[in-house]
Amino acid sequence: MKKYAVAALAASLVVGPAVAIAGPTELTLKTRTKATKAGTKAKPAAQVLTTTILASPAGNYAAASAVVSLDKNFKFNTSKFRSCSEADVKAGGSDCPIGSKVGTGTAQAVVTRRPDGSDLGTTIASNLTLNAWNGGNNRLYILVQATNPLKIQEVIVGRLQNATGKFGKKLNAEIPPELETVSGFRPTLTKFTLKVGATYKGVPYIQTTGCNGGKWNFASTVNYTDGDSKSATSRTNCTAG
Repeated sequence: MKKYAVAALAASLVVGPAVAIAGPTELTLKTRTKATKAGTKAKPAAQVLTTTILASPAGNYAAASAVVSLDKNFKFNTSKFRSCSEADVKAGGSDCPIGSKVGTGTAQAVVTRRPDGSDLGTTIASNLTLNAWNGGNNRLYILVQATNPLKIQEVIVGRLQNATGKFGKKLNAEIPPELETVSGFRPTLTKFTLKVGATYKGVPYIQTTGCNGGKWNFASTVNYTDGDSKSATSRTNCTAG
């Protein structure tokens, strides 16, 4: 798989071969929250966030990294959750402690070219499953798995960092080299949806502390190996707590 990019909290994730000369013509970011009523700084409200990144058209392009920015009224209680190691996540997560799993999701990938880069003449689709764990030190480990027609079991590491302006946090994700090729093929992941939100010992993983102008703001930027980048934004309705 020639270069993944997460564009979410998630997620977000786009792949393609390094021989690409350009990124996709369009990047779309969709966000959905379980609760629309916001909390306050004094009394934060629990939240579950679903982020979907779509890249079109599907084709030969390579993504090297991605950033997903989250509204400044979103708070993450990463230190209140137990953490799982990257090695245990890659092994499937069965040894991860209770209180460390924080998300699930799905993705869709397509293959249109042979390993030598020539046109396959058809499209082979593959469905992937996603599971996310708190990694400690503001890390999010996302396990990407598939069995047919491509066998995939690798971890995307996202790092939660401070942001500015209308955004409070951003998730930075670099693409691991282990995902550059899968069984000799270089698929393009055209859809990546990750739902993040859990509660451990009464503490939510994500909380909201306010609502400005009736909207929560989100943004995503995917950076491609040819130096190109594509960005998208999304706004979700909210009401003051």
